[in-house]
Amino acid sequence: MASSDFKITQGAGPAAARIVMVEGPHIGERFNLSLSTVIGRSTLADVCVEDVGVSRKHAQIQKSEEGSYVLSDLGSKNGVFVNDSKIDQHSLRPGDRIQLGPRATFVFGYMDPVEEQLRQKQRLETLGRAVAGIAHDLNNVVGALSANADFLARLNPDANFKTADVAEALEDMKLAALQARNLTRSVVNFARGRPTSFGLVDMSELCSETLRLARHALGRSVEVELDLTPKLVVRGSQSELQQTVMNLLVNARDAMPNGGRLRVSTRSRQGKDCEKTLDLVATEMYVMVEVADGGAGIDQEILPHIFEPFFTTKGHGSGSGIGLATVKDVVGLHKGRVAVQSKAGEGTVFRIYLPRLELEATANPSTGKMEAIKLAAEHPNRGSLILIVDDDPLVRRSVARLLLGESYQVAEAENAQKALERYQQFPQPDLVLMDLDMPGMGGEEAYRELQKIDPGVLVVLCTGRADLDPTARGLVSGAAATLQKPFSGDTLRATLATLLLQAAALEDEVTVMHQDLSKYRRTP
Repeated sequence: MASSDFKITQGAGPAAARIVMVEGPHIGERFNLSLSTVIGRSTLADVCVEDVGVSRKHAQIQKSEEGSYVLSDLGSKNGVFVNDSKIDQHSLRPGDRIQLGPRATFVFGYMDPVEEQLRQKQRLETLGRAVAGIAHDLNNVVGALSANADFLARLNPDANFKTADVAEALEDMKLAALQARNLTRSVVNFARGRPTSFGLVDMSELCSETLRLARHALGRSVEVELDLTPKLVVRGSQSELQQTVMNLLVNARDAMPNGGRLRVSTRSRQGKDCEKTLDLVATEMYVMVEVADGGAGIDQEILPHIFEPFFTTKGHGSGSGIGLATVKDVVGLHKGRVAVQSKAGEGTVFRIYLPRLELEATANPSTGKMEAIKLAAEHPNRGSLILIVDDDPLVRRSVARLLLGESYQVAEAENAQKALERYQQFPQPDLVLMDLDMPGMGGEEAYRELQKIDPGVLVVLCTGRADLDPTARGLVSGAAATLQKPFSGDTLRATLATLLLQAAALEDEVTVMHQDLSKYRRTP
């Protein structure tokens, strides 16, 4: 079948090309192809093959302008073969067998949408195990908010809000709101079906967050021991890596049906100090995530098969058999390695190794936050008129109460249309605080309409959707800033103070420029 014979069912969208290992150390593993994909033994290769018969940079697959995929030998020691014929360059067709060295063989093809459905099914199965814990944590948060609100409501009208018990109640309410926000973000990041774009991920923070999500799913009989080294950063997908850690936690729990000890640790390791069989770059630094259980262990004859898709030792209906296959697939996508150590009766240890990013030293974020709060307290633009646009009256009332307490003037609009009408009235708002997701006209569309009225309009977009990157959305729309709901009073105060001061400084600069230019005008 020629490559031109491969057709996509209309409405299914473009198919993603991939190669699947059918012989070699990663049998069954799938690798999606990009515009240019390098295959080799080095962990710096796009597709890394743990086989000494494969050169560090063995072959490359590139997508041509016509849409076909071309395989090229990169000067390998053992050659590149397609369907048993040695090649220097070859245009691939679905079903072609690609052999690199004596033991590594792939099949070229296109992604089956059924496979993605199975992956999503496994993700939802895992999330379903954590639902009870999620409900428990949310009930704790709501209970704390309700109890503290009731306490404050029953205070004597003459009570001093600076007393210790009142200050403590207010602080607990802020902490509960923060916990609810973090829990919501964790659930959304974990549950969405499509992988996120790669970014900076602190693996210690991710492990801590995932354990919080899974704590009740693990059960009271499992004793969790944490040993996390801070600031171990990798480049990767937050949701995919979180699913990987979650899969290992659930797998450990299943290995200890009567309870036991579960240890999760993170470390920085140099390649030369890791398992030699993984063929990591000796001089490179890696983040190691270790999940160890005190379960029954794995028989040595079974151990080589645990990463194979659909292989499971659990009973019928107890597992899909793709959890550990997904772990290895995701780690491979991040140019990492997975190691497993186990003996029957002695428990199991899984270790994930991911390339570590050495980030340059940056300013202390807490210091920066304190400077922003100090700026908010001192800035002279209190009294500015802020237009709050949100379809939720509870949000409008709460934010308005906060801003009025800071000596701002406040106007409110319950939808985008009323916001446009209010903006054209006198006095005109100095800044618009606008919800991104409203019925009818959304925040971005409303912002574009405001720009037609006033090209210099100052808009802060707000969103409660944890599956969006509000910073990116703000940059696309051209908004002055974005805020992720729920935001703290300190964050709101600092944001408004900064933007209004910048606007005032720009206005002063334009005024001075206008005065300077007036000297050169000829008098009539």
